[in-house]
Amino acid sequence: MLEARDDLMMLSTPMEEARRWVEEHPIFNRSFLPY
Repeated sequence: MLEARDDLMMLSTPMEEARRWVEEHPIFNRSFLPY
């Protein structure tokens, strides 16, 4: 059995909404998704 080391919260949103948010917040996008 596997366990997480920390308590986690999951964020879920429709893909279209996530894409729009990333486009509207480029500075956050560079920090959160640096690839």
